[in-house]
Amino acid sequence: MLTCINIFAQRNNSEGICVKGIVSFENKPVANAAVLLQTATDSSLVQGTLTDSLGSFAFHNIQQGNYYISVQSLGYEFFSGQIFSVDSLATEFLVPPVVLNMAPVKALNEVVVKSKKPLIEKKMSEIIFNIENTSLANGGTAWELLQKAPGVKANETGSISLRAGQGATIMINDKMVNLEGDELVNFLRTLSSEQISKIELITNPSSKYDAEYSGGIINIVTRRSREDGWHGTSLLGYQQNTFAKYDAGINLNFKHKNLTISGNYNYRNGKYLTREYLEQEYQNAGLSTVYDETLNRYRKLVNSDCKLDLSYAVNKKSTIGIMIDRRSSNWHNNDISVTPIYTNNLKADSTFLSHILINGNKDYLSLNTNYKCAFDTLGQSLNVDIDYLQYQSFISSFNVNEFLDYYNNKLRPAITFRSEMPQMIRIYTTKLDYSYPLDLNSNLEFGAKLNKTTTDNNYLFENLINNNYTNDTGKSNHFIYEENIAAMYGDFSKTINAFTFRVGLRGEYTKTKGNSLTLQNTVNRSYFKIFPTVSLQQQFSDNYQLEFNYDKSTERPFYTDMNPFRYYSTPYSFTEGNPFLQPSYTHSFELDQTFKNKYIVSFYYFITKGDFMQIPAQSNETKTIAFYQLNMDKSIDYGISLELPFEIGHWWQSYNSIDILHQKVSSAYLGSSFSNQKTMAYIKTTQAFVLSPNWSAEIQGTYQSPAVSGLFYTGSYSEIGLTIKRKLFKDKATLSLNFSDIFKGTVTPFRVDYLDQKSKASTDGDIRGIRINLSCKFGQPKNKQDMEEHASNEEERNRVDK
Repeated sequence: MLTCINIFAQRNNSEGICVKGIVSFENKPVANAAVLLQTATDSSLVQGTLTDSLGSFAFHNIQQGNYYISVQSLGYEFFSGQIFSVDSLATEFLVPPVVLNMAPVKALNEVVVKSKKPLIEKKMSEIIFNIENTSLANGGTAWELLQKAPGVKANETGSISLRAGQGATIMINDKMVNLEGDELVNFLRTLSSEQISKIELITNPSSKYDAEYSGGIINIVTRRSREDGWHGTSLLGYQQNTFAKYDAGINLNFKHKNLTISGNYNYRNGKYLTREYLEQEYQNAGLSTVYDETLNRYRKLVNSDCKLDLSYAVNKKSTIGIMIDRRSSNWHNNDISVTPIYTNNLKADSTFLSHILINGNKDYLSLNTNYKCAFDTLGQSLNVDIDYLQYQSFISSFNVNEFLDYYNNKLRPAITFRSEMPQMIRIYTTKLDYSYPLDLNSNLEFGAKLNKTTTDNNYLFENLINNNYTNDTGKSNHFIYEENIAAMYGDFSKTINAFTFRVGLRGEYTKTKGNSLTLQNTVNRSYFKIFPTVSLQQQFSDNYQLEFNYDKSTERPFYTDMNPFRYYSTPYSFTEGNPFLQPSYTHSFELDQTFKNKYIVSFYYFITKGDFMQIPAQSNETKTIAFYQLNMDKSIDYGISLELPFEIGHWWQSYNSIDILHQKVSSAYLGSSFSNQKTMAYIKTTQAFVLSPNWSAEIQGTYQSPAVSGLFYTGSYSEIGLTIKRKLFKDKATLSLNFSDIFKGTVTPFRVDYLDQKSKASTDGDIRGIRINLSCKFGQPKNKQDMEEHASNEEERNRVDK
């Protein structure tokens, strides 16, 4: 790092002409004054710099020509110098000394500055959803905002994607949210929308970010004050679907001089119901047998999380910080399935009953220490993060399976088994980032990251035999996985008039070891990969901007997906991990056009090699079905997306997203190959109405046409929702009433028809319901923001749990 700094400090001193000068006031040097070198012909900017502590400045590698300089500094009058000529025969030119005059002092009675940020902003490689001080920010939750964000596809199962159906990484203030499914939705529902300033949708992350973020990044930025004082928000929520759910959360922020403290606590308790319907057909020796399963999954879930974030400004340049994040969840599942069995499409001649009890708990502890140093006002800075993550879980299940004949008499004794799966994951991470501005229009960033991960999974499977539980060595498994990653990156950006470009390169060396102690099988792997990024942006006018982005990224499998154990839900259905899973690699191309700074049209093309998906495999002889994680050969996604915000009146805002996408996935499988493809449409609209100073309403609609995912063809999905909001206590509180899935369009069917595999299914997530929120603001709320430090183990935290 020091070598690179030295090189750049000496760059080009031996080439071209060096233009030097000194800026002073009353014979004293003026530091940190902005000095611009401009051409005499059209006043275009050649170079810009700041004076040092001695008031000196220098411009290097200047060509022959006529120039002048201008100087600006707070408290002084603007200075514009005389035109001078630079001779090509000289190696150095000394500008006459610049003497500034003190600016006259003017007394102002009152200054009122009013401005309104656009709801949607387009910046290089990202879209910013500015919800602060809009009606959308009142009385809602982070989850509701995420469903309204441009280009985001989110459903109640916790599936969130940003583009082309690829899973997006969720962050809050640049910190990874290591949750998925119900837990992610519940967590975001405990975060009040009043706490949120904006949502950053980063479609093409720079090389600074881990190469893991193939689906982009959704960063939720919260409000924090830069001024002394304290403020906070609280949220109470009640939700009624088939069963009730309750949640509460509180967020506090305090600042006094150099010390800033923020913390929050969130709690959610509720019961969930999922209904699944599966029709599985087995064909063997001309005989067709159909299992027609109806599953009711009852789930009791309790989540809680708390976080404490402290930062202290040692001086004007350096800040140290400590973050402690603790989350826990406990759940109890009661799964009951009834499966009539049909032979040759006649009446059911037998019935299979399954009853599964599952108890689980997870505990997550993350510690982060951060040091940040800003060397100068140009933006030269150093950031160091050291992280430790400990994640442990314990899941136990008890399964009873019965077989009844046509008259509901037992055909044979019940099959009973139980299982336990403790898991421990530890992650150690160190990360360094350095930013070095070359001039006012150029910047260089580079850094490194070291990561070490160990996971320990011990799966115990026991059968009930003669009233005693006996270990089944063929189904039990003890698996240990180790992973080490060393990464380095460099990123260079520059602006030339209305053209801006950024290029970056990231290299990652990965070494892994998967050891099945039970199977006495070890899989070692090591590889080095590079990941380039390119972004080009041209501002043609105030009303038109064109941008091109390319990046290569990867996605690594979850740690549990590489554990070769079999998790049995019934004696005839199981999920099996794959220690030979490889990371997938995606090449992304995107062309964005922005009109009038608010309408965005994007063309994209993504090709992924080795995408891993869960694939079913059924045995017609044993009438069993297994689900494996496998790498696909290739998948391609391309299409066009549009962001169309409209202001129909001062009381009616309309936000609309349209995505037309063609999906294709192909791979060899089970001795043959498949190639599934489909053109699909995704449409999302939010109509926001301000009915009075205290009343507002929103209507939200989502529709997704049939699509493909690996071997699965999925049906259409739609949801219509209504929200009514009322401000209370002089805008200190907001009461909202939300109706979700009014027409129950979220019941999604899917099917598989490949070789001798034939199945139909549908899932009802019990989305239709009513939710009431009460959010309150207290203390001294401020609108200024203060970004928190980010944790360095973001990628690994995201892979901990499925």
